[in-house]
Amino acid sequence: MPAERAHRRLRDPLTGVWNRAGFESQSRRLIAPGATVLAMDLDHFKQINDRHGHLAGDTVLRALAQLASAEIASRGGEFGRLGGDEFLAILPAWRAPYAQACAQQIHEACRHHKDGVPHWTMSVGLSQIEPGETDLRDAMLRADRALYCAKVDGRDKVIA
Repeated sequence: MPAERAHRRLRDPLTGVWNRAGFESQSRRLIAPGATVLAMDLDHFKQINDRHGHLAGDTVLRALAQLASAEIASRGGEFGRLGGDEFLAILPAWRAPYAQACAQQIHEACRHHKDGVPHWTMSVGLSQIEPGETDLRDAMLRADRALYCAKVDGRDKVIA
């Protein structure tokens, strides 16, 4: 049972995906030049909470986590929630040629997701781990910058 409790501590209680610590522990096996990092953020999430209530906001977070984690897992990657409405994924290097398409599929699925939740969109920033990088830090920073560019450029976009 201690191992089960430890495993639960690595999961986000709301969405069931990896939390920051869980994501970092699981993604270590994927850190290699060419692996792709995806930084994802819900657009105007505060407005969803303000207009529809926090329960609706929680439902949107769970829907995003379900859609994105399934897509990322099907490609051998890891997906987690960093906090709030911020999510992160890493795809293995051998999936790099498909990373943009994967991000676009998640993006489109979110835009068209109905299932009793308010309309919502997301922005995604991508980057790759470069030769010589041994952790996610720099790639995460680049993915976050790309995400910020998507937000500044009108949101609801995928930018590499």
